[in-house]
Amino acid sequence: MMGYSISPLELCRIIEEAFLPTRCVCTSVDGTSLNIQLFTANRERGHEQGGFSVVGIPVAGLNNSRAIARLVLDLREEFAQGTHTFPGQMPWAQTGR
Repeated sequence: MMGYSISPLELCRIIEEAFLPTRCVCTSVDGTSLNIQLFTANRERGHEQGGFSVVGIPVAGLNNSRAIARLVLDLREEFAQGTHTFPGQMPWAQTGR
């Protein structure tokens, strides 16, 4: 059985859609890691402001739907709590799983 990987572009699309209706911008500059920024809506003022960002999420560890779902869940929890953990400390950052 041959292994395959999901392209960073496709990963970004999946992640951005997973956060809807929250605005999420996912980018990959080097093809080996992702940068994710989530925005909070200020309904009173009618605009968005940057609320949360994570840089350097390794693409290698996001090779199946379970790993992607875990990333989204962890980021949702951190976004809701207003906390931020270095990506290398999160379970989805572990390659070889």
